[in-house]
Amino acid sequence: MSHRQKTEPVLSVLCESTNIAAYLRAPDRFHLRKQVYQLIRCDSCSLVWQDSPPRPEEMSNHYGTDYHRVGRRVRRGGSFETLASPRQRVLEMCKGGALLDIGCSSGGFFADDETEDWVLHGIEISPNEAKMAAESTGAQVFRG
Repeated sequence: MSHRQKTEPVLSVLCESTNIAAYLRAPDRFHLRKQVYQLIRCDSCSLVWQDSPPRPEEMSNHYGTDYHRVGRRVRRGGSFETLASPRQRVLEMCKGGALLDIGCSSGGFFADDETEDWVLHGIEISPNEAKMAAESTGAQVFRG
């Protein structure tokens, strides 16, 4: 169910284009839920976002203990393929600079020496995970 009015045009927050289209529909496979989520993509700027994301008070249903346990396993050197590919693409595009991980959990995306030339920033909703990410990676992590 959409939280916006049907009469409102859908705009890319990046370029304000209305040239958007459905991109991907899938259930939450991590939690084995049947509810289907929709991603939308702007054809003008390539930004992808979730249509009708959960409200802030619902976020703990999606990012609880089990979710963060997987992130901590990545920090300890475990392999988690879904993080490896996007992470490598980012690190190959630039050799340093500022890097922001939105929803950084315990800092798994920042997890090794390949990020030593980067100024690391994270945003994390869980106070415990935000603290762990900051302490273990040196990233400046904002909670919220």
